Amino acid sequence: MNAAVSLKERVLAAAAARPSLTRREGKRLAWQLVALSVIVGVSLLELAGGISHSRDRPLAVTLRLADGWALASSALTWLILRRRAMLASFPRLLVVATLATPVALFAWMGHFAGTAVEPPGAADWPCFAFTLAAAATPLACFLRLHKGIEIDRPDALGAAAGAASGAWAGVLALLWCPLTSPWHALIGHVSPIAVTTAVGSVLGAATLGVGRWSWTGNTSRGRT
Repeated sequence: MNAAVSLKERVLAAAAARPSLTRREGKRLAWQLVALSVIVGVSLLELAGGISHSRDRPLAVTLRLADGWALASSALTWLILRRRAMLASFPRLLVVATLATPVALFAWMGHFAGTAVEPPGAADWPCFAFTLAAAATPLACFLRLHKGIEIDRPDALGAAAGAASGAWAGVLALLWCPLTSPWHALIGHVSPIAVTTAVGSVLGAATLGVGRWSWTGNTSRGRT
């Protein structure tokens, strides 16, 4: 009973301390952050050479690779956005989906191994770095938008947001990358998702939980 009262007090205190946005303002901010993430990601892709960098691989293969990753990214994103409708089972489902996403992406990429001649001497680290760079903005935007409002398992929500950000960034990386070998898929494309998942979990636990942050005009941190 005391735990329930404590949770209720934390929720009420957080709601009182944080200026609330109207539904319209919240949607506008969300779309602005999504647009910012897309602009940053596409700009990085263009700066890296664009889709022409993977011209040695048939365009149909490149698009199918990206489509599969986009589908997995969409599924995880949908689950994150639907968390309020499935609150009772949300943490367990989200953890399973978060862990399953990189496995599914690796398996999907494995279907295309050997479908095109790969350029000799290509390195793994550019795709790793590209994915991390493109994932940073959407993850930061998600943490900003949902700061201090998650009641149950903010670490799980942060991990899922990190995985989704890494997966969406991976779509752009695949459009750029000419490689499909299993080793490259693991190091260049799947491992950065593991990094963004871990970072999202740590930052989610620190920022997303109810009562973790308070707002008094200017941004200031206040733990309860």
